[in-house]
Amino acid sequence: VYSNPGTYTVCLTARSPAGCEDQYCREIDVEYDGFIDIPNAFTPNGDGVNDVFLVRGFGVDQFRLRIFNRWGELVHESNAMQTGWDGRFRGRDQPMDAYAWQLDVRFSNGREDKREGNVTLIR
Repeated sequence: VYSNPGTYTVCLTARSPAGCEDQYCREIDVEYDGFIDIPNAFTPNGDGVNDVFLVRGFGVDQFRLRIFNRWGELVHESNAMQTGWDGRFRGRDQPMDAYAWQLDVRFSNGREDKREGNVTLIR
């Protein structure tokens, strides 16, 4: 998996049962638009599984995630993909509900993407 576009040298080495070895190398061009994956639910219950609403992907240069409760109050904001929402706001656990999110990203190839959706917090 290559996290940035470019030209890479890839080599395949083969060994026979008798110990003979040969290698073939080739340059490949990696091009992609980048990718993001956004879950639709999470369970911040402390069991170590799916405890944080986290956007995953690759090829992202700029990132902005905002999450709002049903009254439009901003409960989480992040400028880093590695920083997700743990279901808390002002130090308090938020209730089980659907929360709106807005995501703005710029990929390494310059393409920009704006998305909106909902995530369900399950307790």
